[in-house]
Amino acid sequence: MLVCSFVPRARMLLVGATAMVIVFGIEFFQLTPYPARWSSESIIARYLVGGAFEWHDLIGGAIGIISHAWNSLLAVWYGCGMNELFES
Repeated sequence: MLVCSFVPRARMLLVGATAMVIVFGIEFFQLTPYPARWSSESIIARYLVGGAFEWHDLIGGAIGIISHAWNSLLAVWYGCGMNELFES
């Protein structure tokens, strides 16, 4: 959603790929010693990059990106968001 806020008219595939690169980049960056050191010194760094590599974060990021893409696709198909689909 953060990528969509910067480029609201971008194609869904480009937004999803960009978000996936950001998520995977941050997670693989955690394999270096810098995030652990930074997160021990700063709470902001801990929230932005975390402190340690966790493989399930990659799966969680991918699921989040795919679910956002699916919701956007439904909004285009039906002219509404996910909430409106389940309320009727």
